[in-house]
Amino acid sequence: MLAVPVSQPLTGPPGKPAPGRRQIKRADHLLPYAKCRDQWERRSCGEGSKGLRYYDWTLFGVKVTGQEPADGFEHQLLIRHSTHKKKLAGGRYDYEYAYFLVHAPVGTPASVAIGQAGIRWKIEEDNEQGKQLTGLDQYQPVPAGDHPSAANVTAPPPPLAAGRRPRAGRGTGRP
Repeated sequence: MLAVPVSQPLTGPPGKPAPGRRQIKRADHLLPYAKCRDQWERRSCGEGSKGLRYYDWTLFGVKVTGQEPADGFEHQLLIRHSTHKKKLAGGRYDYEYAYFLVHAPVGTPASVAIGQAGIRWKIEEDNEQGKQLTGLDQYQPVPAGDHPSAANVTAPPPPLAAGRRPRAGRGTGRP
């Protein structure tokens, strides 16, 4: 399972587009079909900090542009939307949508895909907690244009030694 952007290139579901609807070329083009067929399932994908996380979900069989599924598997697009409309950018109110590309055995039901989405969420929470514990949440990557070349990279200094070792040919190093 992989969260994908709305611009994810794909085609599907099989068949001709309905009259007045555009041909499916990317993930967000399936949203009107999802609203039209109205087969949303309200399910919880797991426990959150404020209790069960309920969302409405729907699943489509799709073909990913340039990628074939493994033998016995298929690509599916799982669409999630919030249960209540929220104020979004630009001041409009609508549901929050998320798109997930699923590579699963042929005939995998939506309930299994939704359960996997819950596991994915838990993994993301664990990764975030790990970053906070190690201080990596404060790390900011260097912009691509400012990245030092390999020739400019230096090794970190060695830890300070508790005592000094005499240099070769200099005696004990005492005055």
